[in-house]
Amino acid sequence: MNFVCKAFWARILLVDGDADFNALAKSELGRLGFNIEFAMNIAQAEMKLRANHFHLILLNVSIKGCCGLQFARLMEEQHRSVPTIFLLDRSERNCRLEALAIGDDVMRKPLALNELAARIWSVLRRCWLNDHRGDIAINLLEENDFVFSGIHICPKSMTATTAIGQTEHLGRKELALTRLFSQHPGIILSHSDILRCVWGPGANRRSRSLEQYIVKIRKLLRSSNVGRIESVHGIGYRYVKNGEHLTVRTTQ
Repeated sequence: MNFVCKAFWARILLVDGDADFNALAKSELGRLGFNIEFAMNIAQAEMKLRANHFHLILLNVSIKGCCGLQFARLMEEQHRSVPTIFLLDRSERNCRLEALAIGDDVMRKPLALNELAARIWSVLRRCWLNDHRGDIAINLLEENDFVFSGIHICPKSMTATTAIGQTEHLGRKELALTRLFSQHPGIILSHSDILRCVWGPGANRRSRSLEQYIVKIRKLLRSSNVGRIESVHGIGYRYVKNGEHLTVRTTQ
């Protein structure tokens, strides 16, 4: 299963004292599209959680500085609850049920990173459905500014500013689409994956809403003349930088 399109927006905090595991997980999960940051101990985790919004935490129960289970309980008491997958070291034998009661899932190390990616996606999808929201652009409102095709995008103010200083308002769907295409230049994104990413898992795949939003994004791109959105017949769309030679890749 390819998670690139599904995971492009998800910021994950990995809290584990194993530097080798952290580096490998960051590399492999990052390759699948997840935005991974890691903390080696609870103090570092607290700093990162205060500075950024995370969609999910991967938390080792045996993390240095505090029991991972206690840390999760403390976050819940402080109304800072974040979906959590607990990681158990081989020596941890008696806390699996407790971890399941507190968190959203549990995995025992050593683990297969492709299975971990599937578990992350499953938890995030379940949280969308439980919260009655499929529109991931809600999360983008907490993202940092980024540049798409020479255009400065500010999710917090929901604006796009061109190189000559013209500013346009963007809707939530447009924000999500610009983020998606900016992070996957040259990759063909299928209709179904774009709808699932931007409209959520329950999106109506027969709706023509996507085509209408693509028209708006193309109009925005004409102001910069840096890149364009190409239609790929029968599949979906891809963002292409002008003058760039492409190697065809798809999300399917």
